Amino acid sequence: MNKSKTGVFYWKITAGLLAILLAAAGGLMLSDHLTEKLAHTAPDYSRRALGPVLEKGAVQAAVNRMEAETAQARETWTGPDCGEKETERDKEEKLETSYVFSERDYDFLYHQTGLGRQAVDQVLSGPDGPAKLKNLQDTFFEEPRYICVRDNAVCCREETVDEKGSVVLTTDLTGVQDGDILITKSSHVFGWRNGHAALVIDAEDRETLEAIVIGKDTGIRRFRKWEKYPNILVMRLAGAGREERAQVAEWAEQNLLGVPYRLTAGFFGEKQRVLDSSGRSAAAACTGTQCAHLIWRAYAQFGYDLDPDGGWVVTPKQLANSPLLEVVQVFGMDPDDPWP
Repeated sequence: MNKSKTGVFYWKITAGLLAILLAAAGGLMLSDHLTEKLAHTAPDYSRRALGPVLEKGAVQAAVNRMEAETAQARETWTGPDCGEKETERDKEEKLETSYVFSERDYDFLYHQTGLGRQAVDQVLSGPDGPAKLKNLQDTFFEEPRYICVRDNAVCCREETVDEKGSVVLTTDLTGVQDGDILITKSSHVFGWRNGHAALVIDAEDRETLEAIVIGKDTGIRRFRKWEKYPNILVMRLAGAGREERAQVAEWAEQNLLGVPYRLTAGFFGEKQRVLDSSGRSAAAACTGTQCAHLIWRAYAQFGYDLDPDGGWVVTPKQLANSPLLEVVQVFGMDPDDPWP
């Protein structure tokens, strides 16, 4: 092969490789662009007035209070009857509750505000509850502006902005408690939404424990960054008491703070060994973690496996679909299927 033919051959190889690289880069840019459009899902149904449901709930609560007061007065004059007894706590709740809703009412409020049952009750038990609920409904039905912020060469996240492009808070995290789990789809690597998750360790001070990125140890962060995302999901361990969930948060802060970030956390049988030893006071040291694994590890210590498929790796999407968790609040996702 003479020099001219050799030069042409190498030129064709170089041009071919360059074309492949350009096509790959274009494909990645396109997938990134399409992924960004999925950062917020607004309700595809009509907004409806909350007033009638709130009024009905207030009336039912008033009826319950009257019945409780009547029962107390009857016992004062005649003594307790021989029928089925209400506990003292049942009577106190009837006297204290300002709203009583049916399951259908709670479902209506969830689809209009994004708040689960416990969050609705907490909002309405505070000052200006109905007004706050309406404000949350306003935000729930809005479609926010957002931009894509590049964290590094491959990782991006979305943040909400105003008309001038300044970052703004999207929604108010409502009724969050220690041990709750925050999840967002706003983090993505090219066309794949890997998402992000955090464990609430101090709801009063609005603090989370998180594994952020390779090269950084787990650390304590503030809620504020979560309220900038165009989609948020707050999950809670179903059927567990507030004290137990607070214990999980406390254990996580004591044992999972300052742990190196490791993408392969949970590989090679690690997860099963943790589950086999769950509940023991002397837990095996966690030598590496990632955002979803950190949360899984904390709850696994107390015997709860939040990974629905039991695989080597646990992801934010898997946490969002765990049957052991219930929704406290959803924003920017489909309330019926937040992360399909």
